[in-house]
Amino acid sequence: DENISSTTAVLYAVMNRVGDAAGEIVKISMQNSNFATAITTDTASRNSTVAFGRPARYKDAWYIPDLNDIHKVSAFSVSADDTWSVPGASVGGSHLAMLNAQLTEAATGTGLGVRILTEGDTDPQEGTWGSFFDCGDDNEAASDLFSIGDLMFVTKKSGLYSFGNKNGVEVSGQVFSDFGTWRSGFNNQPTALWKGGCVIPHAMGLLYYTPGEPFTPIGFEANEAVQGIPASGVTELEIGRYHGVTVSGDYIYAIYQPDKSSTAALIMSGYAPGAFPSDIAWQTIGGITLNGNADNAVHGIHATALGFPEASGEEHPVLWFTNAATSTTNLGYIILGARGQPLRSRASTHKTVISGDAWMSEIYFNEPTEIKRIVVYCEDIIGGDEWQLSAIYNIAALKAAIATTTATTGRLIPAMAVPMAPNTIKTGPATANSPAKAIPICLVPVDN
Repeated sequence: DENISSTTAVLYAVMNRVGDAAGEIVKISMQNSNFATAITTDTASRNSTVAFGRPARYKDAWYIPDLNDIHKVSAFSVSADDTWSVPGASVGGSHLAMLNAQLTEAATGTGLGVRILTEGDTDPQEGTWGSFFDCGDDNEAASDLFSIGDLMFVTKKSGLYSFGNKNGVEVSGQVFSDFGTWRSGFNNQPTALWKGGCVIPHAMGLLYYTPGEPFTPIGFEANEAVQGIPASGVTELEIGRYHGVTVSGDYIYAIYQPDKSSTAALIMSGYAPGAFPSDIAWQTIGGITLNGNADNAVHGIHATALGFPEASGEEHPVLWFTNAATSTTNLGYIILGARGQPLRSRASTHKTVISGDAWMSEIYFNEPTEIKRIVVYCEDIIGGDEWQLSAIYNIAALKAAIATTTATTGRLIPAMAVPMAPNTIKTGPATANSPAKAIPICLVPVDN
């Protein structure tokens, strides 16, 4: 994304076609008058017969690699063509990234690897790069390239590698070999830098890595409270896979596909204040439809810090992603709060889920137990809001409503008890049995 002026910004979507050696770059307006509109002033010349890789911003310009060339865009406009060029005698690569003030590149092929541009050089051309570092099999493409502090890292299906200069000596090598023991199906793994480390979507879950430390699982599947086999009829979220990941402040966003054979996916939001992302509170803020479910089809997500979706003088962070259910553009977005949070005020529930089912973890009892009551905590309830408890029981995929629909007004909810006795518990489509005893469902006062 590029900020052109105090009230104008654009976003460049870099897209590769699964199963086809082609790529495309589309420019999207983030100014208020035509927000989220694709601008086709010069996209025809931005198609490629080979796949694009991760871009990098270097010396006030963007550099976008493909397998043949490195493309440079150095002047930006909303209504006119940008200034594109290919630096003379440049050789393309898989990905670009910055190491402090220097540009780095990952390339694939015999005798290639990763390299650093000579400090101070304006454009990446042959003869201006340093020698290649060896990072695993040179014919295995890098799935991502990133830096943490003064260290560079390369992710490949075979493992995590690092390279650089140490005491004047060029060094490179594998950091963790076990990273590749469970190989990811993605050709690309779009990582996100967060809180001094890196978030990596992997086949084994969402991983957090800081130099010198082992990988730490931080996805919702790492929470012991959601582990176990759910009852029949409940969607099991632990067996899916993560796609793109991005961060905005203390919030992390990821596209999660619960069922690999389905094109249905969720936009997950996690919140972790403080220095280390532990005990992340996860929630689902919406559902999307993927363009496909091919094994190597990774669907990206990106948070822009600046956009003008609501007013020309009012900027907001915006979350961008693909959604096959969104008209013909397949472009979706959610306006975030000033701190990058998914929800803002009650009057501003922009493109988030405002109704639906919220599943709690399964409750286990070692012996028959009589439930005395169920306590429900609610916040920010106003007129028109309502909720009702339901349960799936006896592993029979039957969802039965419990008690009546409850509605209330005001941010402070008075305590109330709703008896369960008037309801029936169904054990089959044609049967209904009244409970032996009433179970009071209690609301406790919560002041938001």
